[in-house]
Amino acid sequence: MNKKFKGSDPNLPENSIAYYHDQKGRWTDPMEIAVNSFKSENEDVREEIEDIRSTLKFIQSKKTIQYIFGTLLKNCERYVECIEAIEENKGEPVEDSDSSGKFAEETKLKDTRRKRVHDLIIGDLSAMKRYLYKNFGPAAENEENRHAPDQLPKYTQLYTDAAGNARFEVGDWAVRMAKAVAFLTDDEHKLLDSFIK
Repeated sequence: MNKKFKGSDPNLPENSIAYYHDQKGRWTDPMEIAVNSFKSENEDVREEIEDIRSTLKFIQSKKTIQYIFGTLLKNCERYVECIEAIEENKGEPVEDSDSSGKFAEETKLKDTRRKRVHDLIIGDLSAMKRYLYKNFGPAAENEENRHAPDQLPKYTQLYTDAAGNARFEVGDWAVRMAKAVAFLTDDEHKLLDSFIK
């Protein structure tokens, strides 16, 4: 039974437990990633789908960066799984103090896992940005490979400094990328899977 839980945000939609709240006050249901897979492309993630496809063109024969990109997308999917696991935990009733401590510890472990996956995403995203700018940006060595920044995938414009000042923005992006992966073709999925094998 899906219902609001004591202490939850009053704006939480009543029909779902596993909603993810972003810093802009929007509620996103991570389960939408698995639902409606019959659509060819979802309007909400059209830019992300285009970014994946343009990245695939840029990294056609570069094994190292293919691995990083494949890992980045897998980590985006893992990030959503972590959010879902935390949200599932929030719905469990706590009956006594022993259960309460166990519940708190379990939630803390799940959140630590989410933070670690988030850090992996930031690292992989930074590596992708450096690679694309170095090899295909305005200052690329090979003149034929030079592109204006707005011709590179949109995620290259995400701010990812070492201090993590863009954690919320990167987290939102990771959820959208995971959703976008669900709308790729079977051939694109096979290609991405081949990157990390």
